[in-house]
Amino acid sequence: MLPVDHHRRLLAVVWDHRFPRFAALAAAGFTFDLTTLALLNRYTPLPSPTAVTLAFWATYALNFALNRRFAFRANDRPVGPQLARFVPQVLGDYLLTLTAVLALQAIGVPLVAARIIAGGTNLVFNYVLYRWWTFRRSGSRTPRSSMSANAGGVGRPQRQPEDQGRHAAAQADRRSAPDQQDLAVDPGDGHLLPRADTRETEVLQ
Repeated sequence: MLPVDHHRRLLAVVWDHRFPRFAALAAAGFTFDLTTLALLNRYTPLPSPTAVTLAFWATYALNFALNRRFAFRANDRPVGPQLARFVPQVLGDYLLTLTAVLALQAIGVPLVAARIIAGGTNLVFNYVLYRWWTFRRSGSRTPRSSMSANAGGVGRPQRQPEDQGRHAAAQADRRSAPDQQDLAVDPGDGHLLPRADTRETEVLQ
């Protein structure tokens, strides 16, 4: 038998992917759906379309919350746009589910069995829509660098204030440093001195 740590690592690797998390939550949600549907069908006089509708919408409200938090980990983004995209998804799934259940019942399939068949065919459909539609990540926009307007700086980003300070300091250092052409070797001790100082040294000598 495999050690317990190996099982835990394997489970962690599997759970790290979206589809296994989605499939596990879909199974739990579908169990809730079937249980609710069976109870409504057994203990209420509701017609089949009404029972399917109530169980379906209760399950989808639960699925939305669980998938947002656990399967797709999208709870760090605003819920409003996600709900706006979720509504057409769930309406389409509802129409497909109800049509399939009623069609299967018309040919003699029991209600719960018809719901299982209809739900199984929508698993991949729902995953694709959840993944790339309802909980999709909006493309991140990177701010454009501000461009300088002078002719010599076209296409170059403007310097930030701290860069401007460093640039000004460097320019001041270069201006304060004597030019190599203005330096000469002191004949007395060999040090570099401005040419005026060396001429004074020569006169003194």
